[in-house]
Amino acid sequence: MNKLRFSDVTNAMKFFIEFGGIEKVKDDGTVVVAESNEPIKVIYGEKTYPVKILSQNLPDSDDYRVLNLFKESGISENKEFEFFKTTRSIYPGYFMKRILVEIFSKKTDLNILGKLKKKVDKEMPNEIEELPAKVFGVINYLKKKHVAVFEVPIIRDKNKYKIREKTQELVEHVYKTIFGTLDFKNTFKYETTFIEMPWFHSCMSVLVQVFEKMKHVIEALFDVKLDIKTFKKHLDNLPEYEKLSRWYAPATPTPTIESEVKIESPNSIKVESTEKSESVKIDNSIPPWERYKYQKVKIEDDNEKSKYVPVVSIPQQHITGAISPVSTISNTPVAPTSPFMNNTSTIINPFTNTIQQTNMVDYNGFQTIQPNLTWGYNNPFL
Repeated sequence: MNKLRFSDVTNAMKFFIEFGGIEKVKDDGTVVVAESNEPIKVIYGEKTYPVKILSQNLPDSDDYRVLNLFKESGISENKEFEFFKTTRSIYPGYFMKRILVEIFSKKTDLNILGKLKKKVDKEMPNEIEELPAKVFGVINYLKKKHVAVFEVPIIRDKNKYKIREKTQELVEHVYKTIFGTLDFKNTFKYETTFIEMPWFHSCMSVLVQVFEKMKHVIEALFDVKLDIKTFKKHLDNLPEYEKLSRWYAPATPTPTIESEVKIESPNSIKVESTEKSESVKIDNSIPPWERYKYQKVKIEDDNEKSKYVPVVSIPQQHITGAISPVSTISNTPVAPTSPFMNNTSTIINPFTNTIQQTNMVDYNGFQTIQPNLTWGYNNPFL
């Protein structure tokens, strides 16, 4: 193997981000939503920052945050990596949901349904649309064992979700046809010994296993090309990428000059501002998956102190189930050893540009990132 250069690190990050065609990296390194060119943004305190990938020619500025995919440890707070972690954990579910809607809409089924095609009715696409993407596939991570597994809740917990029996039958048939099994947890898993990047190596190894099975269907139904061979090559090169990029660890932005930081415990901070905080203003074109507007409202926090927070206002006709259009931003615990332990953070959801909080929850011993905030109507990752 030829000796790798730092430019290879940047190219590898660009590849991992653009895999699947949802996001792309612009020439200046800024990560954007591919369809709308909306920049990916993260929130620190009361300020939003666009995200750029690590490269040699980054401008000297505090107006953006640098995403280093190949650095997992030693960072107290890293919302750029959290964005990647959150979305890629449910990437398979997002694509499987799109596949099911496409097939049940009778646009094409690629002969996947066979004789069962006559059982499809007009209600099925709506049944699928109403369920979050994570139901259709999620990569969970067992931190203590450095093991990642692929699970499909709609198959594993099929009595939990409100879909009809015949819809469930067709869903299981589609999965069995594409993956060749319904035993996902034991079929698609990976244990890594690469302790410098355990989440990335194990979870991306499972992701490529899953997408290798989905490749022909995704490429046939959507305008997406999946380069599985290059993906695996980059995984093989991870140790070298990690060595070449380990020098860079992003610093957490400091509070603004009018804010006072009070340490309440070793694992949390509280910022008390002398002025009213302004709502986050996002002046971009509206993403394709929802229509919303930002407004400023006054609420009472736990300490009965008034404050202003950004909220998402969604047209009432688009609100379904228990979705609430109002969401608040809470204090962000700072983990002493890892940004993913006992962590609740605020980020801009890249697929709807709405504000989101995430946290790590434990499911049967497996860590998975779950949304802790309304993302908005018809978000592809819900």
